[in-house]
Amino acid sequence: MRVGPTRRGFCILFFTIVLACEMNAQTTTSGALSGVVTDQIGAVIPAAHVQIKDIARGTTQSAITDRQGTYQFFFLLPGSYELLVAMDSFREEKCSAPR
Repeated sequence: MRVGPTRRGFCILFFTIVLACEMNAQTTTSGALSGVVTDQIGAVIPAAHVQIKDIARGTTQSAITDRQGTYQFFFLLPGSYELLVAMDSFREEKCSAPR
């Protein structure tokens, strides 16, 4: 029995869709964190040094805020973290998530 080109094309399309759906079902095991650094009156702080430390692993990542005071960290593994923000002429501010 011969399979026509329309039927063959339909089968290829069907399996492509099924495989694409399977790929989208994969999960990730990392997250991200972003925020805005401001002073006491709410003004954004550009060029502030932001450091995030994975408490269990002891690893750190660093970033510098942009002109809008925002920072971003990507590919963070699940765990507890400590965030440190520093800027000249300001006191350091350390934050950690409650356990």
